[in-house]
Amino acid sequence: SLVTSLDDVVFTLDTQQRHTGVYGNWIERLNQKPSDYIGRTSEEILGKELAQIHKEHNSKALQGKNVVYEWNVESSVGKLYYQTSLSPIFDSKNNVIGIAGVGRDITILKKAQIALTERHKELNCLYRITSLGNDSTLMLPSYIEQCIEIIPSGFTNPNSTVVRITIGSNVYQSAGFRETPYSLSTTIVINNEPIGRIEIFCLNQKCLESEEHFGEEEKNLLSAIADHLSHIIKRGQDTDEISQQYVQLQKLNAEKDRLFSVIGHDLRGPLSTILGIADLLERKEGSLSQEKSLELVQGINKTATNVYQLLENLLEWARLQKGELQFLPQKLNLSNLVKGIVEFYNEHSQAKEIKTISKVDSNLNVWVDENMVKSILRNLLSNAIKFTNKNGEISILARNIEDGMVEVSVADNGIGMDSEIINNLFRIECNIGREGTNNEPSSGLGLLLCKEFVEKNNGKIWAESQEGEGSTFFFTLPSKPFTLGK
Repeated sequence: SLVTSLDDVVFTLDTQQRHTGVYGNWIERLNQKPSDYIGRTSEEILGKELAQIHKEHNSKALQGKNVVYEWNVESSVGKLYYQTSLSPIFDSKNNVIGIAGVGRDITILKKAQIALTERHKELNCLYRITSLGNDSTLMLPSYIEQCIEIIPSGFTNPNSTVVRITIGSNVYQSAGFRETPYSLSTTIVINNEPIGRIEIFCLNQKCLESEEHFGEEEKNLLSAIADHLSHIIKRGQDTDEISQQYVQLQKLNAEKDRLFSVIGHDLRGPLSTILGIADLLERKEGSLSQEKSLELVQGINKTATNVYQLLENLLEWARLQKGELQFLPQKLNLSNLVKGIVEFYNEHSQAKEIKTISKVDSNLNVWVDENMVKSILRNLLSNAIKFTNKNGEISILARNIEDGMVEVSVADNGIGMDSEIINNLFRIECNIGREGTNNEPSSGLGLLLCKEFVEKNNGKIWAESQEGEGSTFFFTLPSKPFTLGK
């Protein structure tokens, strides 16, 4: 008949929920006969636990209600899904005397719905991660931390899925993270080079019962996330590189402008003075007194000395920027270095009647490049003389400090500096040059050299000053061999 040929199962129950009829070839496919059901309840056929859902819905139908519900069972081929429809059977007095039911296998439909839901979760997860990556203001660590919160939402068991992302030596992981044997991982690659890894771990106990802990679609999702992470990291690297190039370009432009300023003003001015005095001596030859001639010659000598030091600084700066200065650290006696520089500037300090005191222990040694440290001391002592008034005092001190370093200070009781000058002392883009107490020229280039040379020798340089009370320049040098940057 038509009913017995149906793939669905059609059945009837009495008021005691006993089967009174079972029809459809579904029974035969299960290698069963209608007689296996007739006169028996769901509990007698399926057992108490599996029958509970049927008993509850049968009770509703016996109350005169139409009922539709879904249920599932585990089988050797996986989980099977069914839909059951129940309608009460009434007698002529409108009393319920039984139930008519239809059972339908909806496994294919249900699995398609589940798969569709899972794909939607995966696509939504990927969409959120992609949208997050479009925020150019988000720093990479924050981006990865937010990705770790989003990623579990794309997997079957989001509440029991934890994530670990490793980028180089940096490790990011979910709250409550722990490793389990049930994991899925993929490599993050940039320019065919592995730079990190994403790992997914399932904490759900049900993973123990499954041979395949993660499906193929979840593997594809993880690969897509890794590809997107690679793109974001590469974009960040490119942005950082562009930013670094921009900063370097600004620095180069500032250096160019500063050097042009030095050449155009600080160098041109003194040379013009020398030419003017030389021209005066030539035109007034024989008419000038010996005293006046000596004064003019001394002026030429003073100006030429300043020009020479400025040229020295310019040449050293140029060689440093071109990478032509050799760095040759060695063990040197600091007291001897200071003594040599003090003697070199002895005439300059005497001309202004400035007393220079060196209090450097004769046994104090440093591990430095000799030419660089001499340049540091020359520039700092020269500046101290320039900005100290007549009859002033300059002191040079040195002492051992922590971490195998020596702290050197060059202090004067001259005109000092305000906070604006102090803040801009070592910045190439700021022109802090000003005249000394005897109108000596100053370009500020020497302090930039000092900073470069001190840092090249693994030290630091800074200044303290009060306007009208003098200035102290401090710098540190290593007392033993070192690895640059440590």
